[in-house]
Amino acid sequence: MIFSRRTNFAIHSNSQYPVRVVSIDGSMQFSMPVQLAPGERELVLEAMLSRSAFGTKQKNVRLKIAPCTRYFLLAQRDSPMQADWQLTVASTEVVSACDPAEELQKAGASERSAETARLF
Repeated sequence: MIFSRRTNFAIHSNSQYPVRVVSIDGSMQFSMPVQLAPGERELVLEAMLSRSAFGTKQKNVRLKIAPCTRYFLLAQRDSPMQADWQLTVASTEVVSACDPAEELQKAGASERSAETARLF
């Protein structure tokens, strides 16, 4: 799972901003949090605007998603006035009621069916 905000999750400076997931592996995303199968994923992310920035940039990022892990992402800007930013994995936590072996098995099955769909 990917979050950009959570209760009790503090943004520690004026240069850190929440991140929105725009797309995953080419598919548009419209809700948060986002659940992902384990494995390497191509994400398009966008940082929330600061009060003084004139825009933001979307970034293509490859992340290796571990099974049963929740990721909290932030955008780090050198200055609140800059549109450019760097991705920061602020923290991760293990999802307690999750079986990593089962998640890896499900991910393998979904990747095989996606491969088959691309062949036709």
